[in-house]
Order: sequence, then C-alpha cells, then structure tokens
Amino acid sequence: MAIAKPKKPAKKKPAKKRKKTNKKVANKKVAKPAAKKKQTPKAKPGQKRKKQRPPEPQKRTPAAVRGAIRDIQESMAQKGARVSLGTEYHLPHLTLRRPTGVMGLDVALGGGFAAGGPVQLVGEPSSGKTTLLFLMAVQNQIHYGDMSAIAVAMTDHRLNKMHAKRMGVKTALSDGEIHDLEVSRKRRDPEWPGFTDEELAWFKEQIGTGLVEIVAPTAELLWEAVLEAVQSNVFQIIGVDSLGSMLPTMEAEGTMEDKSYGGASAVNTQFMHKYTNAMCAPDPDGRSNETTLVLLNQYRVKMDSKTQAKFATKKSEISIQGGNAVQHAVLQSVYLESGAYADKNDDDQVVLNFDVKAIKWNVLKDKIGGSETARGSFPFRLKEGVDLLTELVRIGVIYKVVHQAGAGWFSLLGETRDPSDPIIKCQGIANMKKKLIEMPNLVDYLRHEILKSAGIEYRYGPL
Repeated sequence: MAIAKPKKPAKKKPAKKRKKTNKKVANKKVAKPAAKKKQTPKAKPGQKRKKQRPPEPQKRTPAAVRGAIRDIQESMAQKGARVSLGTEYHLPHLTLRRPTGVMGLDVALGGGFAAGGPVQLVGEPSSGKTTLLFLMAVQNQIHYGDMSAIAVAMTDHRLNKMHAKRMGVKTALSDGEIHDLEVSRKRRDPEWPGFTDEELAWFKEQIGTGLVEIVAPTAELLWEAVLEAVQSNVFQIIGVDSLGSMLPTMEAEGTMEDKSYGGASAVNTQFMHKYTNAMCAPDPDGRSNETTLVLLNQYRVKMDSKTQAKFATKKSEISIQGGNAVQHAVLQSVYLESGAYADKNDDDQVVLNFDVKAIKWNVLKDKIGGSETARGSFPFRLKEGVDLLTELVRIGVIYKVVHQAGAGWFSLLGETRDPSDPIIKCQGIANMKKKLIEMPNLVDYLRHEILKSAGIEYRYGPL
C-alpha cells in the first residue's frame, strides 16, 4: 500500500511594502511634462538642410535715441532735474579764464584760473594769498572796465582797501576812512598841510563796483550771502578769506568751555552741494554762470610724534582745512609760501635784497588742462608791491619773445623773432622795465606773444 507524501505548505507571498509618501509632497501639484519641441523635417536626399536664422533685433535709429532722451528730459524737468545733451550746454572755463597778471602762473594754469567754478589758494601765513586775490581783481578791472564786479567775503578781519589799492585795485575809500587817515597823519606830523588834490583823487578812484565786502557773524549766514551772490550771476570774482576762520553757529552761541568737533567742515560741505546745484542752473536770460569762487585756505601742521615741536616742511605733514568736500570740488588749487629773493643790481649781479621777498607757488591740482607739476616764484617788493614786469620779462626770455645776450642786454623781438632787428633793446632789466612802463602797448604785445608761443588761446573779458 503506497504511503501518501505529506503536502508541502504553500508559500505565502510576501506582502507588498507600502511606499512612504510625504504628505507635503503629495499635496504639491505635479508639474506637467514639457512640450516636445517640434523637430525640423529631415532634408530629402540630395537637398541641403536650411539653417534657421535668429530673429533680427530691432534697429535703434539716431532719431529713436534722441526721442528717448527727449522723453527723459520732459519727465525729469517736471521733478526739477536737468538732463542735457552735449550741444545744449557749455562750460565757461573752456573759453574764459581769470588771469592773475603773474605770467608764469597764468601759463602754468593754462591761461589763468577757471571761470564758472571754485578754485583754491592755500598756504602759510603771509604767503601772498590775499595779494594774489587782489591781483586777479586788478586784471578783472582791466578786461571788464565799468562792468567789473568783485566781492570779497571776510572771516578773518575787515577788508583792507588800502592794501588793495597799493596792489592796483581801483576801489574808492569812504569819507570816514579818508578823515581817519588825515587825523592819523596829523598826529605824526602836526605841520602836515593835508592831502593834495591828486591824493584825494587817488582815494576816490574806482572802476565798476570796486570791491564789495561781505561780512557775517556765522559761517552759515556768510555762505548764504555768498550763495545768493553766486546765483545772481553778476560778479565775475567772489573771494572768501578764509575757510580756516569760519565760525559755525554752534561755536558762536556756545561758551569757551564747550567742545565741538569737525568745526565748519559740515557747513562747508553743505554749501558746496548747494553751490554746485546753483552753478548748473542757467540764469533767467539762459546764460551759464561765469562766477569764479576763489577760496583762500590755511593748513595745519600734523602734530604727531614725528613732527612735534618743529615746523613741517613736507606736504604729507600738513592738512588743508575746510573738509574733503571742498578739496574734491575745486577745479584748481595753488599752494603758496614766501621766502628770500635773490635780486639783480644794475650790473646784472645777483644780490640778496631784504626789501623783496619771493612768493613761491606750486600747482597742487588742476582738473582743466593745466600742469600739476608746475612751480615757480615772483618778486614782491615791500614798498612797490608785486613786480609783474620783471616776471613778464623773465617768462618772455623762456618763450624766446625776449632775447637775452651777454652783459645783461635784453631785446624785445618782433614777429620774425630776429635778434638783429628788435623792437627795443636795453641793458639791464631795470632799464627794460622803464621802457615797458613808458610804452604800455608793448606790455600787451609781450603778454600776447607769450600766450601765443605757449599755445594758449582764451578770452579774459566779455564777448
């Protein structure tokens, strides 16, 4: 009898594992598959496949560009901003300069200081900053005549009109000032008869407005007056003497024990921003502002461990006052210092003259085409003032308009520059100066020929 084999138990199929699903992922919408790109039909045998060209960009015509700029102009004009094409404005200093009369400095500055912008004269005490400002006023009166208008904002002291008149500025003294001078003179000499008619006429001599003085008790009020004078576009030159003596309101209203930091730098910065905005706006007649703002500035010695108890001699050891905004804004900056002057006698021998001091200048910054490495000096005679004619003859020799021969002979050359056929010939620079004083037209000729030889062509007066 056959034994039945026991049946094997049926294998249980393993349970399928459930996939763990994240609820956050499940709630998200499933992105649709991207649409298939249309395939270009394959070329038939023997045919070349055509390349698809990219879409051509829209061409911008000059008219479309000008139209877009015009739309920006109209939109910004409603908000008070100005957007101008290059042909719709001009910079005054490209054609107009303010000369100093010091020929070497004018040539180094490319014709003179800029018209329609801020410039700076910085230097040590008694280095000739105010004197150079008065020399600019003299040249302005020569070129503008009765239209000359010059203002000086004073912070150090009141304007010394007698010093200005000795430098050649034609500005009138008041009757009270003449009376005070007369009283002072009689105290020294009781038998003095009084001023002559020529002296009284000299006291009252004036061209244009003369020198207009601006004085204010605080820096804020002074800058406000200067800004209003600039916006009038009436003055050719406005001088500020000086930035280092500005008195802000906080210091003016406080006591001597109150401490303040920064001084007038913040006030100067605010003024420079407003001044730049005022210079960009044309006057009611549509003319560009041609006012030159001359900032007279001082420097301070950095009293660290290296420079303590001694006078600094390097520019790295000094700091210029007024704040960095002023230093960035000025178009030109000239450093001045005084020193001994080696003069020449009638025999053309070098002698040390203690009645003359040398005013040395160095161009620190020039953003409008001048030379920032140029330096030189000019003589300042204590009894006569600045000796411009000696400087003029010396620069004429450099540019070969004046020929200098042995034994101190000087010849003013004509247009042919032939030394054998000069206009005038003198022995000694003193005799040369006398000839130029007797013949003023030769002074103008000499200045014109020097500027022409230096390649400088600017106008110095109104059109």
